[in-house]
Amino acid sequence: MECNEYRKLQASFSVLPLPRSVWDTPEFEAWQAHGLTCKHCAEWLLVQRCAEMGISVADFPCVHMAYEASRVCESHANKSGCPDMAIIYDARFDEYSIGPRGGGGDYVLISFCPFCGVVLPKSKRDRYFDELERLRLDIDDDLPEAYLDDSWWK
Repeated sequence: MECNEYRKLQASFSVLPLPRSVWDTPEFEAWQAHGLTCKHCAEWLLVQRCAEMGISVADFPCVHMAYEASRVCESHANKSGCPDMAIIYDARFDEYSIGPRGGGGDYVLISFCPFCGVVLPKSKRDRYFDELERLRLDIDDDLPEAYLDDSWWK
């Protein structure tokens, strides 16, 4: 299957629930195989999914981090409690980590996208706490709103 055909079929093959009469066809099988083996179409699909979520890929280091950081789970308020969320993005520190997958354990800070290898931004965690110290604020205080998200460094 060629990329242009894959991209044309994406609209009809991505509507869920997909009837068995559709996913049990050689055309769907070829479409799915192409999406799993073609890096360009796999990334193109992530761009489409980000656009559907209202996410600008340009705001992230790569399309993979845009998609992973923006995913939400309807069942878990905190991403770290969800076994389906592999990448956790903390906007306050501008850092990416591999989460504990299900709530237990530690986060592993990552410096490169595990999917494409792009360099991720250096964590701003130390800078954040230096800034709080400079302002004589404590993490346990009622912090100004700007220090609850990425506003303080943007």
